[in-house]
Amino acid sequence: MAIDPNLVALWSIRLGLAEMPVAFETSPRGTLRDERLRPGEPAATTKNEHSAASARPRADPLGNHTMPSPMSAIARISPACRILQGVIAITFIAVASPSTAGEWRYGCRGVLPSDDAPVVVFSRSSLVILPKAWVNGPLLAAVNDDLLISKFEAIDINSGLDKKMVFKREGNPDEKLTLAEISSKTIADVYRPPGSLPRSEQTTNYRKVFRWVSNGIYEGQYEIKMDCINYELSAPQR
Repeated sequence: MAIDPNLVALWSIRLGLAEMPVAFETSPRGTLRDERLRPGEPAATTKNEHSAASARPRADPLGNHTMPSPMSAIARISPACRILQGVIAITFIAVASPSTAGEWRYGCRGVLPSDDAPVVVFSRSSLVILPKAWVNGPLLAAVNDDLLISKFEAIDINSGLDKKMVFKREGNPDEKLTLAEISSKTIADVYRPPGSLPRSEQTTNYRKVFRWVSNGIYEGQYEIKMDCINYELSAPQR
């Protein structure tokens, strides 16, 4: 949503962030002189004032001056006020412009059947390996500096719950971890059509079994059972 600069300027004047342009100016003698025309009095324009006459606000016979463009007020706003004015404009945009993008999230969680049985969780962008003590062990075991969290980054963040997903170790891209789907079962599939909000929503839950292959941490092949979810929220439908 575009913000009309004239509207912002008017609000700045009203809030006291800028001064209203005045019709007084300094005469050659250094005194303030009112430029409005009195009834029956011709306008006096000196040679030095002739070039600036067009820039001054024009007056009607009743002495009421027309308001100059609000943009002239913006030019006199101090730097601090300009910053505040920008913040106000950004706030207007944030309030008046709801998000128009959709949302897509997916991922799985399970326990790797190794000796120490760490918890594995992955999402659209990353995979983490959490020591079991962090999840359901005693508190004293969880506050152990020797416990390490391993994090991987997804090679393709738009793959979805694909049959084969590859992750690379954070800080060591040569170390890779691959999850290849062995089986999948749909547990629930719920679709909510657009209602009071102009968005549709679909949530699907799965129970999957993956073959775990790694050339680094937890090297070897494992079969890991995981609870998975795929969530999609559409963009607003007009």
